[in-house]
Amino acid sequence: MNRPLLSALALLALACGEPDAAPPPAPDRSAPPSARHGWARVHAPGDATLLRALGRVVGRGAAAGADVGLPFPAHVRAVHVAPGDRVEAGAPLVEVLAPELALAVAEARGARAELAVHAERLANLRTLRGENLVRASALHEVEHAMAALRSRLGVAEARLRSAGVGPAERRELSARGALTLKSPVDGTVRAVDARLGAAVDEGL
Repeated sequence: MNRPLLSALALLALACGEPDAAPPPAPDRSAPPSARHGWARVHAPGDATLLRALGRVVGRGAAAGADVGLPFPAHVRAVHVAPGDRVEAGAPLVEVLAPELALAVAEARGARAELAVHAERLANLRTLRGENLVRASALHEVEHAMAALRSRLGVAEARLRSAGVGPAERRELSARGALTLKSPVDGTVRAVDARLGAAVDEGL
């Protein structure tokens, strides 16, 4: 079930100012729609950090507000805010279980550990090969295994990068299998569309 996250599955909408601020004027519906320009233009984040991947700044300026969503499948584990709450940038909003990302962290960590063991074994085999004590095929087997491990590591790292998971989030995933989504801006919580235990499909 893939639904547009930023419309139906936006977890939180944040906006600076008071909750009863006057809404912006309605657009002029008499003007013909532009064939070249839509209502909004979306750009992929250039710096793949978790907060930027999970937030979309809207309105006037970077501090005007943000929709907090998910670029990966997850389950809601805890909700820390309610509509009307004032929050600061970095405040915890929602905690989610992300098993796919936790698995990717474990895969990357395991592949690195195995690569280190194989690298040491390969160095020893090369020494023995220089003394004609082992066959060349023994070295080739280890090199083949290391190539497979590098491929496995690359897949896991690509998954983590695409989700914007940094070192701090990796530690959190490794320890708890969960992530805490934080507010990218100072503001007021306008809406919460997250229920405990609910599944949230990848929407970004």
